[in-house]
Amino acid sequence: LTSGIDAWLKRVDYPIIDRWYQKHVDGGSYHKDDGEGYDPYHVGDSRGIGGIGVLLDDSFYVSKNFITYKILTTGKLRTIFELTYAPWQAGKATIQESKIISIDRGSQFFKMEIELSSSEKIPNVTAGITLHEGKGVTDLNRDQGWFSYWETIDDAGLGTGLVIAPKLIKSSFEKRTSKKDQSHLFVSFDPTKMISYYAGFAWQKAGEIQTKEEWTKHLLEFSQKVDSPLRVKLALK
Repeated sequence: LTSGIDAWLKRVDYPIIDRWYQKHVDGGSYHKDDGEGYDPYHVGDSRGIGGIGVLLDDSFYVSKNFITYKILTTGKLRTIFELTYAPWQAGKATIQESKIISIDRGSQFFKMEIELSSSEKIPNVTAGITLHEGKGVTDLNRDQGWFSYWETIDDAGLGTGLVIAPKLIKSSFEKRTSKKDQSHLFVSFDPTKMISYYAGFAWQKAGEIQTKEEWTKHLLEFSQKVDSPLRVKLALK
């Protein structure tokens, strides 16, 4: 029971979600790489890649599995869906959570738009990236709004990251612990009704981003696009 976010590592340029679920139904396993990729990424009780929670004192409070979903649009280029969660507690606060996730084909990142409401003021709303056993390398760049973790899973590198507008960031830090699934790279926000950011990953075997340095460069370039989005003005006559 977790709202942490998983990563399916693929090495092909076509969609695989339905194919891999069908493989599972047919008696196969998407945890084994048959040439398209596989799912070796462990989430457990962690935040996975970009899951959210509330830090209060030395405890981290999170929602469980979503209870409803709604597909807003799906197509060859973009899929958007909405998730809602059962009310959950963070100290004395009862929190209502919903999120809209946008996935663009060909992008290393997905967009999260999270709406929270609470019976009390919510302190330290925080997104996290799991550090697993902590054997990888972190980079935290609050000024530019990108955060990275590069690790090795099985025999290949995996870069995970968050991209957030710097003006929204309250703090960023690492928390390492011997408790299973509780070591994270954390980014906290000033509490607002709507929180928006990007999360994503790049797998070495996909053949596009091969090194930690290339992943860092990709995060930087993407953060610059987020900070200075394309604007289109129409002149009406």
